[in-house]
Amino acid sequence: MLETFNLKGQCDTLIGNDKIRGISGGELKRLTILLSIILPKSYLFLDEPYSGLDSYSSSEIKILISKIVEGGTAVVVVTHDLKDISGEIWCMSSGRIVYKGTSKNVSDYFSKKDVKGVTNFEEFMEEATKGIEIDYDGEWNVRSDGVTTVSSDVGIFNRLKPRSGFLRQTRILLGRSFKEAWRSRGSTIIKSITQVSIALIYGTLYHINNNQASIYDRFGLLSLVSIGTLNLSLAGTLRAFPKERVRVKKEQKERLFSVIPYFISKAISSLPITASLSCLFGSIVYPLTGLNPSGFKSFLGLLTMHSITSESLGLLISSLSGSEDKALAFFGPLTVLQVIFDGRNLSYENTPKVLRWLQGISLVRLNWQSLVINEFKGLKFNKDGRRGKVVIESGEEAVKVFGIEGGVGERVGKQIKFVGICWGMAIATMLGGGGFIKIKGEF
Repeated sequence: MLETFNLKGQCDTLIGNDKIRGISGGELKRLTILLSIILPKSYLFLDEPYSGLDSYSSSEIKILISKIVEGGTAVVVVTHDLKDISGEIWCMSSGRIVYKGTSKNVSDYFSKKDVKGVTNFEEFMEEATKGIEIDYDGEWNVRSDGVTTVSSDVGIFNRLKPRSGFLRQTRILLGRSFKEAWRSRGSTIIKSITQVSIALIYGTLYHINNNQASIYDRFGLLSLVSIGTLNLSLAGTLRAFPKERVRVKKEQKERLFSVIPYFISKAISSLPITASLSCLFGSIVYPLTGLNPSGFKSFLGLLTMHSITSESLGLLISSLSGSEDKALAFFGPLTVLQVIFDGRNLSYENTPKVLRWLQGISLVRLNWQSLVINEFKGLKFNKDGRRGKVVIESGEEAVKVFGIEGGVGERVGKQIKFVGICWGMAIATMLGGGGFIKIKGEF
């Protein structure tokens, strides 16, 4: 279709707007028509498709319309440009029909009406402006040879389904999402600068060694790392769906794709950027602060997993939100709840019983504890800088003092389950309507 509409050479050109130079007016017209007939249509209504175009671009549009008609689509064009026009023509003047027929019947028609000197459309238009009236008692019947029909044995489900397969939809949508991510690389650069800046600040403030005071510094630093990663990931995904709502609703009406391929493309396309930012931050903060060298690779992996888990929560909230403002309104409360129930600020015993389950799903708590277990593994501490009479000699002992039990694998397993639940709930929300979009007849 790109070749048919002579747009193949513009695939890598931005459409453009008032601020960004893009494709020409004629190319934009052709693109608009192309988008209207991506899937087979019975009817196509075009309002002034030739306006604002030069003669060459206008003739190109007319050729395209002829091809569309040849393909079995009935096309209705509203226009003031009657040059080289074909097909059945209805002309109006002062709100009334003054001619109905083809371009070849103009002379005969007006001869019967005792209007002389009208042999072509130029002359006809001059007479039309005088308000010539005719009596037309017929009905507008679209001929069957100009209409694409659906056979009677096709069920409603099949007519609502997208025409391409699941894998093809996913592949194309994923490619589009990656292109959009690349086009918004300015935002990614800013995030990278932010990550580097925060890592340098931490590196300036924290100089960790093996004395007693460093035990508490490690706990505090790892908590800040978890909270910061949560904030960055949530902020990046809360607006993912609402900002595309108008476009996606239009595409859904065209039955271009299903919800699941669309969601998968949005979720997967953000993973490379998320992993890269996490690794960038970890690669700087880890050596600068003096954290346990033996746990570096695991630290990067746990940080990346935390980013993915936080993004899944953001995608769920995004799917529930009908607008960007509503989505962003969730940011503050979510962050506060995650921090309060991270296991450090409020003990499990003093937490009201009806709210204790929140500690179990606190993403900050899961990641912080995983980072702590990874960091303190195999460490030995001297007695310098101790606080009070208690002396902690090993990393394992420090972990027990803070009441952290179990292993990293157990917590990573919970994070994976959390991602699956959030993705499932987000897809179900979008399929069922939710705050984002409602798709009838989709399964």
